[in-house]
Amino acid sequence: MHLNILQEVLKKYPIAEDLYNFLFQIETDVELTDCEFYLNFPIYNNLEGQVFTTDILLISPKYGVIVVGLFNDSVENDHNNLSKVEMKSNKIFSFIYSKLLRNDLLRSSRTDLIFPTEIFLFAPLIKNLNFQSTSDIEIYNSIDGVQSFFTTRNDSSSRLSESLFLELKSTIEGAKGIIRLKERQFSDGKTNYKGRLANLTESQIANFDQKQKDGFMPILDGLQRIRGLAGSGKTVVLAMKAALMHLLYPDARILYTFYTRSLYQHIKRMITRFYRQFDDRDPDWDKLKIMHAWGGKSQEGVYYNACQFHNMESLTFSSVKFKSNHDPFDFVCNDLLSKTTILPMYDYVLVDEGQDFPDSFIRLCVKLARDSRVVYAYDELQTIFQIKAPSPKDVIGPDIELSSDIVLDKCYRNPREILLCAHALGFGIYGEIRQMLENKEHWEDIGYRVIRGNFQEGDEIIIERPLENSLPIISNEQSKEDIVQCTVFSEFLDEINSICLGIEKDIDDGLRPDDILVIVVDDRNARDYLSAISNKLAEKDIASNNIHIDSYGIKDFQQEGRVTLSTVHKAKGNEAFMVYIVGVDSLFAGEANVRERNILFSAMTRAKGWVRVSGIGRTAEICSQEINKALENFPYLRFEYPSGDELNKIKRDLEEKAIRKQNAERALEKAMKYFSVEEIQEILAQRSINKGES
Repeated sequence: MHLNILQEVLKKYPIAEDLYNFLFQIETDVELTDCEFYLNFPIYNNLEGQVFTTDILLISPKYGVIVVGLFNDSVENDHNNLSKVEMKSNKIFSFIYSKLLRNDLLRSSRTDLIFPTEIFLFAPLIKNLNFQSTSDIEIYNSIDGVQSFFTTRNDSSSRLSESLFLELKSTIEGAKGIIRLKERQFSDGKTNYKGRLANLTESQIANFDQKQKDGFMPILDGLQRIRGLAGSGKTVVLAMKAALMHLLYPDARILYTFYTRSLYQHIKRMITRFYRQFDDRDPDWDKLKIMHAWGGKSQEGVYYNACQFHNMESLTFSSVKFKSNHDPFDFVCNDLLSKTTILPMYDYVLVDEGQDFPDSFIRLCVKLARDSRVVYAYDELQTIFQIKAPSPKDVIGPDIELSSDIVLDKCYRNPREILLCAHALGFGIYGEIRQMLENKEHWEDIGYRVIRGNFQEGDEIIIERPLENSLPIISNEQSKEDIVQCTVFSEFLDEINSICLGIEKDIDDGLRPDDILVIVVDDRNARDYLSAISNKLAEKDIASNNIHIDSYGIKDFQQEGRVTLSTVHKAKGNEAFMVYIVGVDSLFAGEANVRERNILFSAMTRAKGWVRVSGIGRTAEICSQEINKALENFPYLRFEYPSGDELNKIKRDLEEKAIRKQNAERALEKAMKYFSVEEIQEILAQRSINKGES
């Protein structure tokens, strides 16, 4: 039997815990080993705005759906409350039944389901069942009575198939809100068509795993952290948690904040889809606020709104960017924290992309939330600047304790071929190592298995990416060379023509234009690349959506029927089945230090199915050699663990990079005293190497 709630939460409900423990004991005898046990879930909202929470729900391939109401008093003490529990359980049953009837796959006729549906009450404090009940619901006051419920129904040999049971689970849990399946056109004659594989992948994604459910099902009580690799479902968990909290507490003030501006519409859509799995209305966006972190007079933001609420002057980016040697946003958050006592503005706060924020912003969010009710998601290895999530005590303070810490170790976005190559390139495993995870536990936290080595100087390290920690659909049907490719060109136009021809073939192969993302990693020539690709695609009657020209980053990252064109900075947090990474030679023109490798890592991990890396000339060949070496060793990473001196050099390189950035900012400040912004842009344009010119 699978418990879909954390054990420590179950302990708060003694009657529910007793029932679970008993069912767990008899699971083999009555065939409940594959049963799902839910506590206080699902939640429904009726037309009058009343919220109904299911006490216990059991779903099983053998027994179908069983709604269990809990009554923790005696009839003698509270007969009226028993009637209320019966009434509530009947309404919950009706909600669930009507929801399941809307799924064609689960219906045998207009009014019937393909599996049984049952309801009973568990009331262990009732001594005598000889009383007049207000409904026809069976009531059991003992464990023996509950056992009889199952034994009398255990003679049937019919069971739901695995696929239909997954469909039932997905419908009950609201996982249909994870992704809206897209229509794709492809021929059934070819089994490896990309469109078919994309459809299969989307179907597989439309289910929650147990750790994801552990993350969103408990209502927030204190500080919670959710961490894992990019693509492990952290945003999904936060969006579902926001939807459920809004359902359960419709008057609560809830804040959802995030770092990447282009994610706004995606997050809003996802929360809406999850919310509508349990209510026919949209969320109340006056109560559930989705806000970027900074904000200003023209757009709400967490920092700006906090300043307004506390009658403090809000600082703008332009006013502080040269006041601090570090992150300007860190400066303004610390400034606000130091000048006033922060009062709660929200009942619950959810922070996505926590790894991208300064610690001061997380501290601000904790103070803005009543009773520190904050959940923050943190990417393990989102960048190789920060290879390990810092402890809550380091971020918030020595007195803070986590109420729960959920680690999501399965990657749903990237096939393991892509993820392993991204890590190899990001760390410099087959070039010059630029960053390193320090021990076995760090690697296991991000879903790897250490085969050999103790992470001591000179150790031969062999690390495997297990198949079970990534979706296997594309990996099972296509070779690693089909999934990851790197091509080196001699001319700019050759690279452009090849990319556009590849996109044309992808669409013929069943992918939609909006399944395809082009990421330019050459910042200096990004405008030329994106313009040339857009024009070439237009010649082929393929529409595109150039994100680079949207300076505010608010419009949809993906637009239906259009290939997405972006820089790596705006692509962060987004994804596509096919990703073209363009201009990689620019990243290897120097020493390919941490920053450059991080850009490539971030770009590669946008791909849900296939990745195509390309560049021009000798420096692109360096990247190609590293990718080929990673594929040659797949599914393993093999390397010699660096010496102490080498690790110290890595750290010095990081520090020197930060100093160079600081000096460049100061030089820019001086230049702005003599030149306008337009003049500086013109100077930079003249100094740029235009790849589009011969």
